[in-house]
Amino acid sequence: MLLTWADSTNDNVDEVWRYDGATWTQGPIDDAVAVFWNIDESINGFDRSGCRVLCHAVNGQPAMSLVGPVTPTGKWSGVKQRGDIWDMSLGISNVRGVGNDYFFGIDEAYVKNPTTITPVIRRRHDAYTARAPFELNKRVDPATGKNVPRYRLRAGLTTTTTPYPQIDQVELITGDMSFAAGDTIPYVVFYPLDTPWGGSRDDLVAKGVWLDGQWTVEFKRKLDTGHPADDIKFVKKAGQTSYYVFDVALFNRTISQHTYSGPISLEIKQ
Repeated sequence: MLLTWADSTNDNVDEVWRYDGATWTQGPIDDAVAVFWNIDESINGFDRSGCRVLCHAVNGQPAMSLVGPVTPTGKWSGVKQRGDIWDMSLGISNVRGVGNDYFFGIDEAYVKNPTTITPVIRRRHDAYTARAPFELNKRVDPATGKNVPRYRLRAGLTTTTTPYPQIDQVELITGDMSFAAGDTIPYVVFYPLDTPWGGSRDDLVAKGVWLDGQWTVEFKRKLDTGHPADDIKFVKKAGQTSYYVFDVALFNRTISQHTYSGPISLEIKQ
């Protein structure tokens, strides 16, 4: 799948630390794009409204009520509804050439205790993560209670030359190190780039390129990943056309506010 959209700025570096002479602060996040699929056509209203039925109010109705109300017995009717999200951080994910393959579904605590737990839809992936291929460069300063960087770049490296360092390119910050106003430090530190997430989160090959005011992103994935519980399965039927509805969301240096396409139909012909 190939996606292109206009964006006047190439925002591909995530939350760089900047020092003002007294305090460390973090910059904005990188750009991102997400493709949302309705697994087995299980999400009520998705074909008409796309991902708004899960993330937004539609015509004044809360998303939860559109997905499925709680029955008189306390059982939420949306418990079997599942979505597959292909997420591409145009900084963090782009460095590895691998997208984030998320599963979107009901909070597992509700499934186990439907009469006492409020149903909450969650974007889940941690259950499929053996070890994250990176860590966030932060710790809590005991003196101030604020987040500060844990590592700094080794001598000769800068956030311009090395915005996403690997673990052997950084060193722990100690009390005898000093910093000047304007110093910057990366927020994300990678382990070897081929370190896998584990499970179905590794199913997507992806890459994004910004050129002349436009992002171009390509996703590649098997038609059948072998993870039917949390990935959509694409089927080619001889002499027939298969249809799969999806939605696309664009994030311009934000984690929540975004534009979205509305439902689009993918046709696969054999």
